[in-house]
Amino acid sequence: MARIYLSFSYADFTSASIVYNSCKVNRIPSPIFLEQAVWNGSRKKGDGATKELIDRALSHADITVFLIGRNTYVDTWCAYALRKSIEAQKGVFGIHLPNQMQPGKADWLLNKGALVYEWDSAGLRGWMLAAIQKSLTKAS
Repeated sequence: MARIYLSFSYADFTSASIVYNSCKVNRIPSPIFLEQAVWNGSRKKGDGATKELIDRALSHADITVFLIGRNTYVDTWCAYALRKSIEAQKGVFGIHLPNQMQPGKADWLLNKGALVYEWDSAGLRGWMLAAIQKSLTKAS
């Protein structure tokens, strides 16, 4: 199974942790979820350190999953992760966080050809496989 990097706005941390915990319960292998202390530490060091942190996380992931909450669609670092993921031809998709689905909040992903789902823990493995298949098709 592919490794996933979970990208989200830290303003949506509580809801994003629901998805992360579901990954652990459903035995999704080692999801890359940057803890708030690690994130804040890099932010204090500046944009270069934050880019390096995201780049390092992406280098260990096959898929980037954007956890779409009330703030993710305007988050500079989520936009950076999307650009880098597309450049690296990684599988990409979005999940509306629980109780945060709002019209228009996923357009920035949909406009790049990414699929977007409403949160359902049972769907995660299938979504991952679809994202991997789509990235392999693009790469060939």
